[in-house]
Amino acid sequence: TYSTWLRDTQTNQERQLPFAGRVSAILSPDAQRIVYRSAVAGQKAIFEYVLKSGSSRTICSDCGTPLDFMPDESEVIYSDGLALKLVNTRDGRSLPLVEYAGRSLIDAAVSPGGDRIAFVSRADADHAQIIVARLYGNVVEPCANWFKITNDAAWSDKPRWSPDSANLYYYATADGFGCLYAQSFDKTGAPRGGPRALKHLHAARLSTMQLSERGLN
Repeated sequence: TYSTWLRDTQTNQERQLPFAGRVSAILSPDAQRIVYRSAVAGQKAIFEYVLKSGSSRTICSDCGTPLDFMPDESEVIYSDGLALKLVNTRDGRSLPLVEYAGRSLIDAAVSPGGDRIAFVSRADADHAQIIVARLYGNVVEPCANWFKITNDAAWSDKPRWSPDSANLYYYATADGFGCLYAQSFDKTGAPRGGPRALKHLHAARLSTMQLSERGLN
């Protein structure tokens, strides 16, 4: 049995949300809305839930898994299982964002400044890499200019940007365990140096596997 909860990190108060089954959800940057997909009946619909009113509506009846909001919050990035796309939260219109031949794009995070996107390219059930590309509005730069932050010799996912966009944090099994890593970027948006380990979590009681898409699968 799955249930979804929201915690206020300032007051530590929690509330259960009225979502059925296993849910993939993202919180809007203004913390007023939750956009989510429910796994009930395997549907690919994306919904919006307004926290203050408790009202819910369908944004898109056949989209996929919501991953992140664009900076102006009018569009949400989602994965349809293969490519990344955008859906307008007001009218439900969907547009392509990025695809990578022969790979499934399963996660993404837009930098706070909106000028870069980090996304996860899955090769198979045990191998995935993180790629960063510059973003020009709703257009991703050509793949020849992408930065491959990790290779696909192991599993990497859950990219998340620091508030100043200077660092990208992520989960990876590069050393055979699920650990936390970071990649720094210079002022031009290019990677500075290589990835560094933030926290090695080699003991079973410290495992972060349930934070990973691979772990949940």
